[in-house]
Amino acid sequence: MFYSTRDSKLRVTASKAILKGLSDDGGLFLPETIPAINVKDLLSLSYQELACYVLSLYLDDFTSEEIESCVAKAYGSFNFPDGPIDLHNEEKFSVLELFHGPTTTFKDMALSLLPHLMSVAKKKNNVTKKIQIVTATSGDTGSAALSSFISGDDIAVKVLYPHGGISAFQEMQMLYFTSDKCRAYALDESNFDDCQNFVKKILNEQHDDVIVSSANSINIGRLVPQIVYYIKSYIDLVNAGKLVLGDKLDVVVPTGNFGNILASYIAKQMGTPLGTIVCASNENRVLTDFLSTGTYSIDRVFKKTNSPSMDILISSNLERLLYLLAENDAEVKGYMADLKSDKKGYTVSDSMKEKLEEFGAYSVDEKETLVAIKECFDKYNYLIDPHTAVSYRAFTRMNTSNRVLVVSTASPYKFTEAILSVFGKKEDDVAKAMKLIEEVTGTKMPTQLEKVLNVTTPRYLLKKSEVEEVLFSKKKFNVTVPGTSANLGPCFDVAGLALNIFNTFGFKPADKDSVVGFKSEYAKNNLVLSSYKKVFETFGDKYIPVEISVVSNDVPESRGLGSSSTCLVAGIFAANEMLNRKYSAEQLLNIAAQLEGHPDNVAPAIYGSLVAAWEDGTYHPVRYKVSDKLKFIVCIPDVQLKTKDSRGVLPTSLSYKDIKFNSSRIMNMPKAYEDGDIESLCGLIEDKIHTPYRIKLIPDADKVAKIAKENGCPFTISGSGSTLLVISKDESIIEKLKAENYSVAYEFKCLGVNETGITIEEA
Repeated sequence: MFYSTRDSKLRVTASKAILKGLSDDGGLFLPETIPAINVKDLLSLSYQELACYVLSLYLDDFTSEEIESCVAKAYGSFNFPDGPIDLHNEEKFSVLELFHGPTTTFKDMALSLLPHLMSVAKKKNNVTKKIQIVTATSGDTGSAALSSFISGDDIAVKVLYPHGGISAFQEMQMLYFTSDKCRAYALDESNFDDCQNFVKKILNEQHDDVIVSSANSINIGRLVPQIVYYIKSYIDLVNAGKLVLGDKLDVVVPTGNFGNILASYIAKQMGTPLGTIVCASNENRVLTDFLSTGTYSIDRVFKKTNSPSMDILISSNLERLLYLLAENDAEVKGYMADLKSDKKGYTVSDSMKEKLEEFGAYSVDEKETLVAIKECFDKYNYLIDPHTAVSYRAFTRMNTSNRVLVVSTASPYKFTEAILSVFGKKEDDVAKAMKLIEEVTGTKMPTQLEKVLNVTTPRYLLKKSEVEEVLFSKKKFNVTVPGTSANLGPCFDVAGLALNIFNTFGFKPADKDSVVGFKSEYAKNNLVLSSYKKVFETFGDKYIPVEISVVSNDVPESRGLGSSSTCLVAGIFAANEMLNRKYSAEQLLNIAAQLEGHPDNVAPAIYGSLVAAWEDGTYHPVRYKVSDKLKFIVCIPDVQLKTKDSRGVLPTSLSYKDIKFNSSRIMNMPKAYEDGDIESLCGLIEDKIHTPYRIKLIPDADKVAKIAKENGCPFTISGSGSTLLVISKDESIIEKLKAENYSVAYEFKCLGVNETGITIEEA
């Protein structure tokens, strides 16, 4: 099981943790226990075999067969023709090369596996919805995620990266892996933290139509696979004679988001003989300062450096370390609250400061990074990228007798500008720059990168205000809303009933607002459009222009069957659909009730069936079942009755006797509707407050009432319009109603109860 760092009681299985990405409370998932291993027993295992073993210790609801299948697909020769990892060994240190995957970055190590874990998790949890991955990247995660998920049938990937904040080749690589389901977006005027904040916000929102998850290292499915290569590195060094089993191995990790280094810490906690774990930071030294002082502060200048993947101020995975050290979710939650507050940081407890002393921490500026690249090349004829250079420089500062593992996270060819500057060269064309690096250094360019050089996909520049609109853009869709019979006798302005008669409106994003197919008198001051706009005004969301069309219009206007309610509800829910269903039905009910003036029509139109709504500043719906034994006969006269007229005849004062009469009936009506007790409804649907006054406004209403009474059928006026409602157990009464002589034309329809309320479907 996995629990949240902010509420350890909140626990889910491994498969659910992988699907969710982020806990519902905003916390990150951690395993219930960190299992112990004996490295001596693992010395003969291949990388794939070790991966299966380690994953089986954490993925509690995955079978061994499922894990073996995922590992085989991820770490086969297709993705890693030369093997998943390699070690470059020198006398006192080894470089762990994690850049032999499809995108030549360490992110491939976990992201090659994550799509397969998600597919299994989806089946395991009977998920039929599509999955959308939303991920932030400081350069490498994006291309690795797009590459890994591009072949998935039902998993889409949207990546946010800071415009101008990654290398030219990193951007080209992401654009190369673009498909109809997978796309990277450059966020204007931003840094990685801005992108990450958007991702966390989206993950914390409700999405009814898709499952939204993340491929960032906040997803436990990213973190667990990274543990494997630290254990495997130790094993390989023992097998190569560079270590004696039990010797300590210090580890230096270039890190910004703290995921990679956390994986090494967990490997150590499991029993891998690792010594000091060193955090190597660039000029954005927020982690170095934290590990040195116990104070984490983002109240500082953000710098764009030549090691862009570490240009991060908010290190998400640090939250996991805080919990592992504190073992107190309330403490961690408090730190995270302080980080989001005006404090912009936190200081940990004295006991935690002591525990942090097992970490080392160094910061390396841009100039020193370039010097380190040149030094490593001159001394060892070994070319490293700027991020590896940060960890290499940290290693040279260490005072240790242990062997040191310097973690190399990316191919130097992904950072052509920085590498060429080390050798006094400059070339703006990326393809030519790569060839020049090859000529100058004699280091072969990875074949995985050659195909990227001919990318033609353009950059998609995105403003911050457009993020959710674009990431969850909607195609044309139809909104169908049932008509309703409100008031229901004594239930004036409180309860209503959804019936199987509908209005359907079409919506699609447009360059400017327009309405199509409405009668001329409704086109200018369109109720659907005005209610659509109301959602954006109420919540302050960026407005999305829309084209609205009439698909079908079966609810008669101004007759008391909720024609205006269908317009209000359709517009409000269409706006929410454009916003990816950002708001709950109850929030939208309150907007609709405010516009309508009362909830009796709009509540059943939203929820279906019989709905009453009570108010305490906001409206709260209560839904009741209605027996399928009941038939609802609507008697629609060729006469419109406006709400202001039907309300205008009501008495301005009421007797206690009449109030008591109505109240006693309201209390008993829901049970009678549920049971289909038509005999009781005959008495319960009567009221003394409005029907006796309004019936005089509707031609021949007394004749309809008389026929209903003679046949033992409940009778009332539907809503505030002119339609009359007769409740029956069959349709036979329609013929009797039709046989009467009326002074105006009447239309009779037998309707059932609509149980679903509003529905939204792609057109």
